[in-house]
Amino acid sequence: MIELPWTINRLIHLRYLDISDNFGIQQLPESLSYLHNLQYFDLNNCQVQTFPAGITNLINLRQLISVDEIISKISSIGKLINLQTLPTFKVLKGDGHKLTELSSLTQLHGRLRIINLGNVEDKMEASAAKLHDKVHLDELVLAWTSNQNSSFDDNALHASEEILEELQPHSKLKSLTIRGYRGARAPSWLHTETLASLETLRLENCGRWEDVAFIRQLLHLRSLYLKGIPAMKQTTRELFGPPIENKFFQGLKELVLEGMDLLDELSSLGNLPCLRILQISGMPAVKILGLEFHGFADQGNHFPCLEELKFSNMSEWEEWTWTGDSELFPCLLVLKIEDCPKLKMLLPLPPSLTTLELWQNGLVELPGLWNKINGSSSNMIASLSKLYVSECPNLRILDQGLLFHDLPNIESIEIHECQELLWLPVKRFKEFTSLKNLSIKNCPMLMSSTEYKSDKLLLPPSIEKLTLLDCGNLSEALRRCLLNLPLISQLEIGHPPTQG
Repeated sequence: MIELPWTINRLIHLRYLDISDNFGIQQLPESLSYLHNLQYFDLNNCQVQTFPAGITNLINLRQLISVDEIISKISSIGKLINLQTLPTFKVLKGDGHKLTELSSLTQLHGRLRIINLGNVEDKMEASAAKLHDKVHLDELVLAWTSNQNSSFDDNALHASEEILEELQPHSKLKSLTIRGYRGARAPSWLHTETLASLETLRLENCGRWEDVAFIRQLLHLRSLYLKGIPAMKQTTRELFGPPIENKFFQGLKELVLEGMDLLDELSSLGNLPCLRILQISGMPAVKILGLEFHGFADQGNHFPCLEELKFSNMSEWEEWTWTGDSELFPCLLVLKIEDCPKLKMLLPLPPSLTTLELWQNGLVELPGLWNKINGSSSNMIASLSKLYVSECPNLRILDQGLLFHDLPNIESIEIHECQELLWLPVKRFKEFTSLKNLSIKNCPMLMSSTEYKSDKLLLPPSIEKLTLLDCGNLSEALRRCLLNLPLISQLEIGHPPTQG
């Protein structure tokens, strides 16, 4: 279909109209505005660039499905008083696009993202949006745009604070994001008494926000994201330290900390009893993760439920300390450490770990597993299934650490761009009976001082994908093992092309 007929206005009782995936339709007839009983209109994947001027006559419309860019062009969208979905509202200064258009849209459900809040004139316009009346909303995003009036003078700061104060949502909201806020303080309504059902809070790119201690009042949080708040004054000990009367953050499952320029220590995080996902990134002042990071000795297990841990862009991080008898991260499944060039050593890892990814780190060796379980020696069976190591220039020998342990579940080993790597325990590869993917790239010094007899090297027959590119003598040695690989379906062996 390339167009809707003008005579569509004769279908006066039409309630459902779906023209999605009709890429030829670029324009809608004005007669569409006479379908006053229309409740559902889907234009997904159409090339329509704008709606007819009379689209706001469709006062019974509940679902309007199209890209945000097109819907944001509708002037006076507030006339669609029965609209239930409005993913994004873009605030503009002209009439018909001010925040006041939201005033009568009390039936909105699900998620509402309000962007360009820098175009709100004053707190009266913000108050007129009546966000507290949108009782069916589950998720609210309040976003200032970074390139709008970017100056941080006192007047702009005060105006942002007044506007946010008037954007109080209803008490049953489950998720709140505040992005690009230019103020320095939290609104008075951001606490459990007002937002009793809030489970997810995201504060992103709020450059002047100094005091975030209010988050300790949000007793029911399950997910907390603090990103790009360089002026934050509180330490993690002050935020997540020993609970008073055991009530703070008892249900927190996901925590993301990113872009805290002034924060020079990370402590007390191991005391969060239900934490399952922890991501830490962009902390240029952090040099050491000390014992305090794992929690307090009298608090029992450290990170008792943590399943995924990721560090990235920690340019000055040098040391990660622990005590020899600590059983850290007993439930950890995934560990990713990226762009930490000064970090030399990792702590022993739990046998529960299934994925280890190391990229652009200063590590001199791979970590091993715990030496003890419950205070006694044990022949641990590692759960590791994926090992990825890339661009670690200080790695020279990998015949200790993880690759020294039994790895009956290992399915993928990838070692890339380790220019100084000399040694891999390749004689042990035949013992990795679940290995399906082996990829070694750009490690030109491998086995450069050693020769192997082909009858001494075997790869496990489970291998399905084998990549050996510019890996010194290892490439030639392992090439002789191909007859032992009946399941192989993808093979790449060679050297990089010569220059010049």
